[in-house]
Amino acid sequence: MLSPKPWKLDAVARLGLGVLLSMSVGALVATLLKLSADPGAGRFVIGTLSFHGAALLFVQLFLWEHGLTWAEAFGLRASHSACALGAALVVTAVVLPGAWSLTWLSMQALSWCGLQPHVQPAVTVLQQTVRPAQQVYLALMTIALAPAAEEVLFRGILYPALKNELGRTSFHGVASWLRAGVYPWFRRHRARRLAAWVRGVACPGLRSGLPCFPMVLSSLLFGAAHFHLPSFLPLAVLGLALAILYEATGNLLAPVLSHSLFNLANFFLVIVGQPKL
Repeated sequence: MLSPKPWKLDAVARLGLGVLLSMSVGALVATLLKLSADPGAGRFVIGTLSFHGAALLFVQLFLWEHGLTWAEAFGLRASHSACALGAALVVTAVVLPGAWSLTWLSMQALSWCGLQPHVQPAVTVLQQTVRPAQQVYLALMTIALAPAAEEVLFRGILYPALKNELGRTSFHGVASWLRAGVYPWFRRHRARRLAAWVRGVACPGLRSGLPCFPMVLSSLLFGAAHFHLPSFLPLAVLGLALAILYEATGNLLAPVLSHSLFNLANFFLVIVGQPKL
């Protein structure tokens, strides 16, 4: 389970302001590059460095202010890396088909409303890029840098900060139902480990409360931060799944790996000519 984080609100606000300022500077520089020979790729490079690259630098300052290392702040335990990978594989396998379906439904809904849906600018840049060096850079940004930076910001910092402020929602009725119905059923069928988990983990967790509102709010902000309407709903669902994964494992490596696998699948589909997100 995810332990409470000692994030200071003023430090979180400064972190967000620093990222926004860096993005604004990057957008200004990208605008000045419109007359370059390859403006699409140029704008993408500036955009990724001014957002994802700068975000990691600001996070380092954020951690110094709190006196924590990356491993201490985000539960990055090498001994649990195999479990994190397994959990990431399961979550990605479940979320990916649903995200693709939601993308298709979103595009259909926009068309019905008379709006012309379009793919993300990053997908357009990738489709138009033929130079191997640029493709390698795009792959590294999409599969490695972007998941790491976005998970640190949205799951590692924003979600726990919101949880500190908004608290948890208790589900005493569901816990009582599990204790009175599901737990005895597992016992009768000799599923002792599941019975022990229901009684010792699920029921106490539901009674103490779940951070529903922080999960939903951080996920909505994650979807909105991509500034792409057709992808808003599927990315918000992805963000919710990753927040649950982080809450369950207490190790940010799990959502980072799941996010990377999600981007890898979409990157591959763009390469073969079937862009999804």
